[in-house]
Amino acid sequence: MNVRLTSVFGLVFLMVLPCRSYGQKSGYIIEEEWTTPPLFGMPGNTRMVKTWIAEDKMRRDEADSSQIVLIRPDLGKLWMIRPKTKSYIEMDRETLQGLSMMAVMVFGIGIRPETGKPAIPDSLFMKTGKEMRIGSWNCREIQVRRQKGRSVVIWISGETGLESGLYTNMLKKLMGPAASDYEAFFRQLDTLDGYPVLVESGMGGRKLTQKLIGVRSQPIPDSVFEIPKGYRKAEPPNG
Repeated sequence: MNVRLTSVFGLVFLMVLPCRSYGQKSGYIIEEEWTTPPLFGMPGNTRMVKTWIAEDKMRRDEADSSQIVLIRPDLGKLWMIRPKTKSYIEMDRETLQGLSMMAVMVFGIGIRPETGKPAIPDSLFMKTGKEMRIGSWNCREIQVRRQKGRSVVIWISGETGLESGLYTNMLKKLMGPAASDYEAFFRQLDTLDGYPVLVESGMGGRKLTQKLIGVRSQPIPDSVFEIPKGYRKAEPPNG
């Protein structure tokens, strides 16, 4: 599938980082700035990304309108929409489960070959005691357990108006029955008690960042989470 690395990186944090259910059509609109350095022959860039969340539905738009991602656990679907070609690619529930399990590997969670069950280290997150003001929010630093060739630092705030654990419930729904094997991971996520304002991921000596710019709460129409009329379904390149 022709999915940019930066989109995959965004999906990881979209599904993992810190859900309660909200009333129908009420939700949040979240604006973020993503910065990606040149990686694997692809040019780096900085761009704005907008996310809509209502109930258990989620949508994320690239600022240049090159791609829209719709995540619908209620239907067991993920759609990657290309407005420029008026087409979309569909992923099924099995693929969603696989993406979800790949997502948590960012935090150093592997699979035990003898059982096929996740190996979840203790103390995945370390509160360093450091504080910093980012935008309008007072934040505290959380370091994720270091892995070879990768480091992740999260700056958390309880002042954004977004509830702690915003994405956890959706990740569980995407995982399906396998979510029960990751309860030790979810318990550790719950201890963060805040929403990520800045995520810095070091990879190969380069840094990818995801920074919160603004949040607002408002009613969101169901149509926001649906494929636009007139769009055709395209098969993945390897489909």
